[in-house]
Formats: sequence, structure tokens, C-alpha cells
Amino acid sequence: MIERHRANGAKVAVVVVLAWLCMAPTPGDVGGCGRAPEPLDERAYADTRRETDCARCVECGISTARCTRACRTDVAPELGFPPGCAPLLRDGEVCIRALRIASCETYASYMSDTSPSAPTECQFCLPREGAQGPSGPLLGNEAGP
Repeated sequence: MIERHRANGAKVAVVVVLAWLCMAPTPGDVGGCGRAPEPLDERAYADTRRETDCARCVECGISTARCTRACRTDVAPELGFPPGCAPLLRDGEVCIRALRIASCETYASYMSDTSPSAPTECQFCLPREGAQGPSGPLLGNEAGP
């Protein structure tokens, strides 16, 4: 009888601990890693994105007009978050990390002059179903850096 109560008590303790853990916020809810959510600085992101694009174009031997623009230091990078798009700093960090680890073949598709793609990590503001999607050079789906 005592063993049965101990077994039930252990089960209750496990359930209580699991319930307590489930009540905690997830890292993304609070900005991740103990940081408060911080808006992504458009200029800083554009500079980092251009530097990353240029470095990867050189590394992978990609020679498109987009690569040429990304490597031009005499021209400021284009800014291009669409209206209503307000990505967080963490979004930009994840995007840049995805760009840095992409294969050269994949990166060539990102820098295509005819139909550029972008990693899902860089698609900050997805359109609602049926709406025309946001676009801009910083989202990777228009001819921009």
C-alpha cells in the first residue's frame, strides 16, 4: 500500500514539474537569450547583408549584376523593408547566419539576376494569403544588394 502511494506521489511530482516548465516563456517570446526584443536597424542590416553577399560572391565565384552591386563600396546599400515590416534584430542575425552557411550553389540562386530567391530565414514579412507579397532589396526577392 505504501509503495502504491509512493508511485502515485512520484507521478504527481512529475506532472507538477512538467506543468511548471510549460508555463515558462519560450526564448523567442522574450527576444531570446535573455534579451528584450529589439528592432532590426535597417541600415546596419543592409550593410551587413551587402558585405555578406559580396564575400560569398567572391568565395563562390558568382559573377552576376547583383554580386557586382553588392561589392561596390562607392554606393550605399539599398534600404528596402516594405511598409509595415518591422523585423527584430534576432531575425536579421538568423538571416545573416543562414546566408553565411549556404552552399555556393544555393547562394548562386540567391544572387540570380533573373529570379533571385531567399532563404526562409530572410523572409521577415510574409504576405497574408491572397495579398500581394512584400518585396524589397533587403528581403532578397528583388534586384538589390
